[in-house]
Amino acid sequence: MLWRQTISRPRWWLHLVGPRQRALLLAISFTILSSIYMLSGVAQAAVQLRASSDSYSTDTISYRNSSSAGNAGATTVGIAMPTGVVQNDVMVAAITFQGGTGVTVTPPTGWNLVQRQDSTTTLGQALYWKLAAAGESGTYTWTLSKSRKASGVIMAYSGVNTASPIDISGGQANASSATITAPSVTTTVANDMLVGFFGENAGTAFTATTLGTSIVASGFSTGTGKQVLTGTGGAYALQAAIGASGTKTATTGTTAAVNIGQLVALKPGGTSLTLNKPAGTAQNDVLVAALTTTGSTTITAPAGWASIQRSTTAA
Repeated sequence: MLWRQTISRPRWWLHLVGPRQRALLLAISFTILSSIYMLSGVAQAAVQLRASSDSYSTDTISYRNSSSAGNAGATTVGIAMPTGVVQNDVMVAAITFQGGTGVTVTPPTGWNLVQRQDSTTTLGQALYWKLAAAGESGTYTWTLSKSRKASGVIMAYSGVNTASPIDISGGQANASSATITAPSVTTTVANDMLVGFFGENAGTAFTATTLGTSIVASGFSTGTGKQVLTGTGGAYALQAAIGASGTKTATTGTTAAVNIGQLVALKPGGTSLTLNKPAGTAQNDVLVAALTTTGSTTITAPAGWASIQRSTTAA
């Protein structure tokens, strides 16, 4: 007697829950031939490969745009949303302010603190991120607990993981120098976007950086008086491989000042992978799929798919 299980036609997609950078999906369709061969009294079915399909997915983060601003010594600093930002873009902001540990910074609604670095009570820099909503526009205003010179930039990116955008971050305050150094961070996901922010207790233009090709955003406080100016610069570069980024620097010509350098690694987005049904697949064919991912990933299969086994290997 021969038993046969009818396989319903599944939907051809897989949903991934958690961080994932690369996925390789192979689907193989087999058909069981109707002819039966009798050998030693045992019925055997001949299995043949009908067709296969594959899909390779890698998400790429792209720089969208930036904006910047500075105040003349006040309890607020407002920065307009970068032009061209659309829903689900991730914006990252840096606010550089005088007063360091003596100043509390309150972000606008929807902005989440990434990290903050201070150089005693001289200078501080706080980093934030926000997910852009549909139809969002306007100016974002940060509030300081004391009236101080402040400046900032916002840099926007597409293709970022919207549920958990930050892979890793790090920063440090530096002694007076014309070179601003951000310490190395070690990424845990491939194809991170490394975003650097450089703050100075001066109003000197940024002239060069070792992160990417140039400083793409810079903002400076304005005015005169007892308080000196502040400056904030931003740069970025894609880091394809998992691992240490190395230190990154920005220079401000010949003017030395107390400064702060910070790095944020953004994770690429995408939580699903779609695969076309192999050509020629017919009713009662058996479909076998293999999925390969990087990192620790929980995989949820579509309805109708039964797990066979899972194997893991250390990096």
